[in-house]
Amino acid sequence: MPDGRPPPERKPLGTLLVAAGLISENQLEQALREGSETGERVGEVVARHRWATEDEVARVLADQWGLSYVDRASIWFDADALTRLSREDAQLLEALPTRVEGGRVVVAVAEPTEQRLAALERLIGDTVVVVVPKSALEAGLHSELLSSRGAAVVEEPQQDDGLAAEPPAAEAPPPARVPPRPPLSTAVPVAGLQGVAALAAQAQGLADLMAAQAAAVTNELSEELGANEQLAASRRRIEELESELAAQRVAVQELKRHLEAALRVLDRGL
Repeated sequence: MPDGRPPPERKPLGTLLVAAGLISENQLEQALREGSETGERVGEVVARHRWATEDEVARVLADQWGLSYVDRASIWFDADALTRLSREDAQLLEALPTRVEGGRVVVAVAEPTEQRLAALERLIGDTVVVVVPKSALEAGLHSELLSSRGAAVVEEPQQDDGLAAEPPAAEAPPPARVPPRPPLSTAVPVAGLQGVAALAAQAQGLADLMAAQAAAVTNELSEELGANEQLAASRRRIEELESELAAQRVAVQELKRHLEAALRVLDRGL
C-alpha cells in the first residue's frame, strides 16, 4: 500500500466466482491448472472457456477490490485525462485514463493489482480506479486515443543572430471542458489538444474504440446465438431419441405378445 500498510486480505477470484454461481469447483480446478501452464489469470481462463462472460468476471473483480464496475457502453473520455499517461506507460500498466472528476483521474483497468494501483498513483497522482471488461480496455489501449511519450513536445527553432527571442504570445483561454458523463457515442474527447494531426488521431482513436467495442458486443451476441442454436439442436435430438425409445418399447411389447402366444401353443401341444 502507498502509505506503508499491508494490503487487505481478499478472497481469491476463483472462490468468488464459485460463490457467485458462475463456475463450478471442477471448473475452478481446471482454470487454476491451465493458468499455471499458460500464465493466464483465472478470469481469463474462465472467459476463454465461456463459463462466464467478461462482464461477469469484471463485476466480480470490482466487488473483490471494492471498486466500481463500468460497462463498455458507459466508458467515455476527456482530453485532460488522456494527457496524463503515455501510450507506452498505459500499455505497460494495462490501464487507461478516461476522465478527470474533482481533480482526480479516473483510470480503467481490467485486472486490479496492488502493484498496478501503486504505479498509477506514482505516475498520475490521485486516481480513482474502475474495472471494465478486458476487451474494452484492450481496444482503448491499442487505439490512437493516447499519444506516445514525448510526441506532443515541439522544439522551438534556435536563433543564431544573438538577439533575444520575442516574448511568446499570450496564451489562448483554455477550451471548454467536456460536459459530465456523456455517452461514448456522443463524447468528443478532443478539447485542449492542439494541431490537426492530434484532432485526427483522437477522432480515429474513438472510431477504433467504438468499432472494437461493437465487434466485441457482436461476438457476444453471436456466441449467445450459437449457444441457443446448440441448445435447440440438443432438444431436437432428445425428442428424436425419445421417439425412437417409444417405438422400441412398442416393438418390445409386440415381441413379448408373440412370445407369449408361442409359449401357449407349445403348452397345448405338450
